Amino acid sequence: MKTVLLFFALILNQINAQPPNYGDGAEVRNAEFEGGADQLAGYFSQNMHYPQTAFVRHIEGTVVVTFTIDTAGVVQHVKVRSGIGSGCDEEAVRLVAGMPKWNPAFFNNKPIASGKTLRIDFRMPAK
Repeated sequence: MKTVLLFFALILNQINAQPPNYGDGAEVRNAEFEGGADQLAGYFSQNMHYPQTAFVRHIEGTVVVTFTIDTAGVVQHVKVRSGIGSGCDEEAVRLVAGMPKWNPAFFNNKPIASGKTLRIDFRMPAK
């Protein structure tokens, strides 16, 4: 089905909202999407295809996806943590797996892999 303009909210959550305490003097920087949350929302709005089955059945809801950002900023190990079915789970995984590289997390100026969680809302377009 062609891309359907839809109204949806994208909330970027981290698995741990506060960086862990690694002791005195440790410098921690979390992984982030290049350009921030606004650019991430733009990526989803340009690339999301509302699943035909969900559209026909008027399925709406939130898919929660977890994944890892490796030391090079590549998205890996994408999994649905909480889904709504009707093709929305698969579309959320496709979108996340296809994201461009992120800025990786750093610990004491060295890149580290880190886990992330995204909540992707599927909402039917207003009539």
